[in-house]
Amino acid sequence: MGKKRHRKKTNEYRQHRQHKRWGKRRKERLATGISSINGYKGSTVEDDTIAIQRVKWIENDFDHKQEKGEHSDADKVTSNEVITSKEFFERFVAERKPVVISGLPESKEWGLSKWRGDEGLGYFISRAGDCEVKVECKSSQGHFGAGLPKRQLKFREFIGLLRKGETQHYLTTQANEEDCVVAPPANMLKGDFPDRPALLGNLISHRINLWMGSSSHGTSSGLHHDFHDNLYLLVRGKKRFTLFSPIDTERMYTHGKPTKIFWNGLIDYEPCRSGANRRADGAHKAEVANFKLSEANENLQQLEAKENVAHDEIEAAEAKVNACMEEMLEVGIDGDDDTHQRDSGSGSRIDDDEDAKGVSSHPDSFSKIAVGELRGFVEKGIIPASHPLIQHTKPLVVTVEAGEMLYLPAGWFHEVTSFGAGIPFSDSESSSSPAIHIALNYWMYPPGQRDFDHPYEDGYWDHVTKCRGIWKKEPCNPDLNNA
Repeated sequence: MGKKRHRKKTNEYRQHRQHKRWGKRRKERLATGISSINGYKGSTVEDDTIAIQRVKWIENDFDHKQEKGEHSDADKVTSNEVITSKEFFERFVAERKPVVISGLPESKEWGLSKWRGDEGLGYFISRAGDCEVKVECKSSQGHFGAGLPKRQLKFREFIGLLRKGETQHYLTTQANEEDCVVAPPANMLKGDFPDRPALLGNLISHRINLWMGSSSHGTSSGLHHDFHDNLYLLVRGKKRFTLFSPIDTERMYTHGKPTKIFWNGLIDYEPCRSGANRRADGAHKAEVANFKLSEANENLQQLEAKENVAHDEIEAAEAKVNACMEEMLEVGIDGDDDTHQRDSGSGSRIDDDEDAKGVSSHPDSFSKIAVGELRGFVEKGIIPASHPLIQHTKPLVVTVEAGEMLYLPAGWFHEVTSFGAGIPFSDSESSSSPAIHIALNYWMYPPGQRDFDHPYEDGYWDHVTKCRGIWKKEPCNPDLNNA
């Protein structure tokens, strides 16, 4: 009995000590700006000496050979570590870890070499010059991302401004009436890039954008985060990224009030109720339930139209419909609460109608920390008096050169300073050329699970993409089109 009593007291003492440590840790987290809403489980900046990793990806045949162990010495690249698409997912996507990939793809499905030099600008005009685009305007503080109304121009007019050295406008993410995956003017450049690069494996693209601007001294995007994973291909110019992990979300002083940070870095904002209506891959639960119900109804109808179908099979299909209806009722009650945050790769809630009316609004995902304050902290360690929690963060600065790609997971805060082509991409460019920077990016729905073959738990995003169309609107099952 004495031993049992002693063991019980020992266990109680251990539990008491453990709860005390948890309580102390919780107080420390709260004091440094991390609350219980932050459920992020991915990579963070561990110390001040960390450097972003750089790897090289070899397309197609080598990728296949390497996974099977069939590559020869001639296939090897010694300048950088070489990875396959699966390794890229397991080491960086699943771990939510940024990485720089050396070398733009050069296989036959890529034609980015046509975009280089002044000849590339002429090529853009010949392919997409008459396309209408909306460009961001630089704020009075000298940076973009301030929520100012966009200016509508023909693409050729915008290129004409860049050629003259104009630096007040920036071509960023675009919305098109059909809401296709490839946004204008990139949708006029079909054949120059694939809609689903092999490197991305089974990730599904939300939006593909062309980015263009001009700056000889560096122009800032402002500090913000995206709601999607990002693969950023720099064709011309140079970009300096200042990064912060999603663990620092509550230290970033965003314009919106965060209500939940998912394990993969996806961030939800008010008036959502702590992400209750959204999954980690960004899908709204009510819309997924509607999609599943439509699929179940279609399956039942197909079975009923067939002859000699077993009664048990019909009953199972009916049970599936009933289960989907129950799920629809359960999540659909509050399903419209967060529709204001419907997919917007840039993180902005401003839609085209608001832009047209001249409404100015700061997106939820942008930080209130001014660019000057940010640089003072990163470069000199100066803590801004109005934003003191930034002192508990550990920024990571990386420069991406022309001919490189950056993978950035959803929720990673970033301030991007863009420089024109000070370093020529090829012999055809010189220092006297306009200081233009050009990039192509892929926004992907963030994975809901760490599985290369099945990064999403169902076929919802695949269905949504088919309904939206890649380059143009495609016919879609009308019963499922509301999903």
